Amino acid sequence: MKYTFQIIIATVLISSMVSCKQKKEQPKMPDEIIPVQVMALQQQSLQQAVFASGQFTTDDESNLSFKNGGIVRKIYVKEGDAVTKGQLLAMLDVTEINTVTQQASISLQKAQRDYERAIHLY
Repeated sequence: MKYTFQIIIATVLISSMVSCKQKKEQPKMPDEIIPVQVMALQQQSLQQAVFASGQFTTDDESNLSFKNGGIVRKIYVKEGDAVTKGQLLAMLDVTEINTVTQQASISLQKAQRDYERAIHLY
């Protein structure tokens, strides 16, 4: 039994040493050889038309912007008019803005009432 154990250990060691041996890989040659032709480089000038789409803008063009979004009720200037800093350009319809403000006010009042009820219950 002593010898069989030593034989098993020896075979495991030898097999592990043999399996760890690195094999040298030889480079594989391609099956098909593709012929390549070398050409001299020549300089040419080409003029081709470029077709593209986009928007044309100028440096002095400005987009309208408002602090609050909404429907534009009236525009006081036309395209191409000269404008100055602080000039009123357009006016928004404030109905929608007033509605949102009123909803926020009602929500605040409800939150204050709920807070006061919670304090009295506590």
